[in-house]
Amino acid sequence: MKVGSDMKRQIFRTVFIGMALACVPLSPGANAAEGAQPDVISAVPEKQTISLAKGQLLSLVMPKIDPAGATERQEYSKRAFTIARSLGLQLEGSFTIPAKIVGNFTPDAALFFSWPNQAAETALSRHPEWPEIKALRPKAWEELKIYTVALEGDTTLEFDPAKSYTLAIAWLNPERPNDYYKYMEAISGDVQAVGGRFILKMVEPKFEAHASPKVAPGQVTIAEWPSDSSVAELRRREGYAEKYAYFESGVSRFEFYRIAPVIK
Repeated sequence: MKVGSDMKRQIFRTVFIGMALACVPLSPGANAAEGAQPDVISAVPEKQTISLAKGQLLSLVMPKIDPAGATERQEYSKRAFTIARSLGLQLEGSFTIPAKIVGNFTPDAALFFSWPNQAAETALSRHPEWPEIKALRPKAWEELKIYTVALEGDTTLEFDPAKSYTLAIAWLNPERPNDYYKYMEAISGDVQAVGGRFILKMVEPKFEAHASPKVAPGQVTIAEWPSDSSVAELRRREGYAEKYAYFESGVSRFEFYRIAPVIK
């Protein structure tokens, strides 16, 4: 069934408000949600910029809502939002997912959240109400995938609506775990040659989910491209097939999405 643009916006807004400042990192993880400020989207600048400092935690949250779970999402929001925000949780950026290119998971959105430090995230996990709050997730969402890393240096990410962005999530082949990294290194020059660049690599992120295998990916990568056709141009470059052999031997599972920043 094809979904019209108005319906897509409505779905995204439902997801966004249901997650905004309600999702918190993984293991132990956290979320904040449906009671989030409804004017957050309209406050997004023309270019979406995420600026974080060394030591902060960055989480990528990818939800798939359960249509029957509105009551649970509201309760989750009411309880988790107050606690998480008091500890410093911030919504940093929100993205629609115009296309799932590879994979079996079809999330409703991609959201970035931050913690001021590991201690703040840990404080949530140790809150006496947290186990009961977290237990609401399976009823509120069909799946909720959360990938989190501690930043090793100051980080600024800028997303331009005139550009195209892809999100790649790679689970490594345990028998050849370095092959994927060899692939990424081998194609770096080709990516630049077609005008692209890697803007974020979350290496060995912590991973949380309630409906998927609890195996963490080796890397989560966001790349910027001049246009939607740039990835195809990359694959047509001479020598790419030989480099792609490292990809084939290096991953056991892979998800690949086209994402778009939510801009005012």
